[in-house]
Amino acid sequence: MRKTKLLAIALLIAALAGVMLPAYNIFNLQPAIYRTLIAATEQDTARIAMYISTYVFPEIEGVPQAEPAFGDLVREMHDAKRVFGLVKLKIFSSEGQVIFSTASEEINRINHQRFFTEKIATGQNHTRVQSLAYLSPEGKQAKTHVVNTCVPIMRAGLFAGAVEIDYNITKRKAALDELIYQSSIFLFVIGTGVLIFAVFFGFESKRASVQQHKAEKELRMAHRQLQDIIEFLPDATFVIDQDSRVVAWNRAMQEMTTVHKDAILGKGNYEYALAFYGKRSPMLIDAVSGGGAKTSEHYEHIERQGNTLCAEAVHTMAQSGKHANLWATASPLLDQEGHYVGAIESIRDISERKTAQQKLSDKNVLLENILNHVPHAVFWKDLNSVYLGCNLNFAEVAGVGTPENIVGKTDFDLAWEKEESEFYRKCDHEVVVIGEPLLDIEESQRQADGKNAILICSKVPLRNEVGKVVGILGIYADITAQRELENQLRQSQKIEAVGTLAGGIAHDFNNILTAVIGYTEFTIAELPADSQNQFALGEVLKAGLRAKDLVKQILTFGQKVEPERAPIVISPVVKEALKLLRATFPATIEICQEINEDVGSVLADPTHIHQVVMNLGTNAYHAMREGGGTLKVTIDTLQVNAELASTSPELHEGDYVRLTLSDTGHGMGQDTLERIFEPYFTTKQMEGGSGLGLPVVHGIIMGHGGAITVKTAQGEGTSFMVYLPRLVNDVTQEITEPEKLPTGNERILFVDDEESLVCLGQKNLESLGYTVTTATNGVDALELFYSNPYAFDLIFTDQTMPAMTGTQLSEKILKVKPDIPIVLCTGFSATTSVETAKSVGIQTFIMKPLTKREMALTIREVLDGEDMLKNEPLKAKLANNLR
Repeated sequence: MRKTKLLAIALLIAALAGVMLPAYNIFNLQPAIYRTLIAATEQDTARIAMYISTYVFPEIEGVPQAEPAFGDLVREMHDAKRVFGLVKLKIFSSEGQVIFSTASEEINRINHQRFFTEKIATGQNHTRVQSLAYLSPEGKQAKTHVVNTCVPIMRAGLFAGAVEIDYNITKRKAALDELIYQSSIFLFVIGTGVLIFAVFFGFESKRASVQQHKAEKELRMAHRQLQDIIEFLPDATFVIDQDSRVVAWNRAMQEMTTVHKDAILGKGNYEYALAFYGKRSPMLIDAVSGGGAKTSEHYEHIERQGNTLCAEAVHTMAQSGKHANLWATASPLLDQEGHYVGAIESIRDISERKTAQQKLSDKNVLLENILNHVPHAVFWKDLNSVYLGCNLNFAEVAGVGTPENIVGKTDFDLAWEKEESEFYRKCDHEVVVIGEPLLDIEESQRQADGKNAILICSKVPLRNEVGKVVGILGIYADITAQRELENQLRQSQKIEAVGTLAGGIAHDFNNILTAVIGYTEFTIAELPADSQNQFALGEVLKAGLRAKDLVKQILTFGQKVEPERAPIVISPVVKEALKLLRATFPATIEICQEINEDVGSVLADPTHIHQVVMNLGTNAYHAMREGGGTLKVTIDTLQVNAELASTSPELHEGDYVRLTLSDTGHGMGQDTLERIFEPYFTTKQMEGGSGLGLPVVHGIIMGHGGAITVKTAQGEGTSFMVYLPRLVNDVTQEITEPEKLPTGNERILFVDDEESLVCLGQKNLESLGYTVTTATNGVDALELFYSNPYAFDLIFTDQTMPAMTGTQLSEKILKVKPDIPIVLCTGFSATTSVETAKSVGIQTFIMKPLTKREMALTIREVLDGEDMLKNEPLKAKLANNLR
């Protein structure tokens, strides 16, 4: 034992010597040599600098002399660089400016480094070592080691400048490196000698203990015989000692776990469990001594036969990934005195005898999982239409709970209606008799929850191994939601078709209204204030304006015009509308308000929101007029998710303000619900409803980028939910009313294919002070413009004209005079929008009919670029046009 300790000490000394000597060379000797080299180089460069300074700043007995010419200086400095073998040479003035450098691009640069002002300017040297990379003549990367020394130049006792020298020490450093390398070899030889001496001493110690090892060898041979017996046991076997360290791990165990014995022998702390469980945990072998309290969690059942434990378990080996059914036995190992000295465990793979049973079970489980995860209902029957099985989806729809409960039942035993069951039996019989599939049969079904569903079903014959039909396999999908969305799409298409018709009518009607309103305004302005015709013409003007609003309402319904929207809070508008409704409702109808004032703002036209509330409120009144009831109005916010958005084509994910009007009236049936947004469809027979109320509401909401949904049932009331996209941090501006119409003296080319409108436009514009030239088509207007492009300050043109549209006319005009202002006006055009007009270069795009006031304000807005529309609804209209 003592010799072993001496051997260990000797080896330790050798190791320390082998490490310390090279370390001394690296961390002490080598830096000291480098410091000496740098100091010597610094002295050399300082002497060179002093030599250079006597030439650059000459003086005699302290009296400064004339400095050399720059050409002489350059020549002398390059000679000094060559003679002294310098890498680079620079001369600084007292301000740190480079007045000479062998690298000419550095001349006139200023040295801003701190050492120049803190050391050089105070008369101290500054030295540093640098490594410079360069490309050798052979094209290879190389490094040059230089000592950079900056030496101050004193002239008559004052700081006059500095000399900076890059001195090449590459060869010197290489020589020193070689010297250091040789010393390292010397130190390594010394360390190796010490190590050899220690090994020799250890060898002598080893030979002295041979006798002891001989005795131990005999003991190991006996132990080896026992190991061989364990090694060749057919079952996977391992042994642990009383400290739970592995002392035997046979070949069968290696094959089972893929863990080699060399990697596990001597390991304790439940290391052997890692191959089985992937974690350290007691196994059956630990339970024989009573120390495996957690063992039972890995085994389904443990039997004790005397001191031997037996257990069966299914494991996936953590190390090998092998899945096996294992049978394990474990017994304690006792010494001659009966004391516990270890334990042995044998494990047998019994997977083969259970493979067939397990495969069959796995197939059944796999088939069941597949069927239960299919997103459709699946079932199978025998030749008599008796159910043999189904998946979970079908069991839930049929109301039988689990698939096992369907076996032995027929369609007449389930929740279907009798007529439906008979239809199913008829289809089954057809599949059996013909022997061909029936695909994509659309069926209606009253399900176990009482809801009616629309199904798309396919049935195919089941055949045995000889091709004989022995049953029926069916699968169906619930397409109720799909059909509802299709109905919604058809409804939207109907509304769009009517809107297209409305747009076609609007163009001609707006031209007519423009003439009616315009000439009426003109006539009223020409008549004396006391004329008896003033009142009559005023009524004509009012009727014309009402007709204008009616056309606008029709276009809004058809979604053919942009609403005049601004950020608003809708709660005040809704409350105002409810006040009007309250005044018209009888006392038997109560209005209940649950309005959240803090829902934020929406981009909307307040007049349209008022109209929506009035129409929906009136609709609720008719539903509750006979028996009375409650109209509940709610405003709140809602985060629309993907599920809710899927219920309506117009809804998208995001924040919405929701307006809900719910009544307790008679409700609506499915047939009525499908048609409520159709124009002129009404159930108000006696009172003569127009059938435009709900279609107009639908058009308004669609035009605002929102959605409207309905929830109703016969006898259970109706709820309309209006969704408007919610804005954040939007504010509105207060606007004021202008006092009079603006005038001007500019020259305007007015173009319209309606002669009456041309005459009217000319009269109105001339009355405002403008010089007006007219044309009744785009071709004539273009000829007038080409004849003298600078005779006009503004173009006012209609869009829809024969031969050449207003947009085409504008494009040709702008090619000649790109900066001329253009106002495009139309009664309606499906092919022209704000975006297309703006892309051409047109300043604004407005809709007919226009009053004289709107025309005057629009022209000044375009010509002056100022806000002429204070406190006018036209402001919002033009704002939308100019966006």
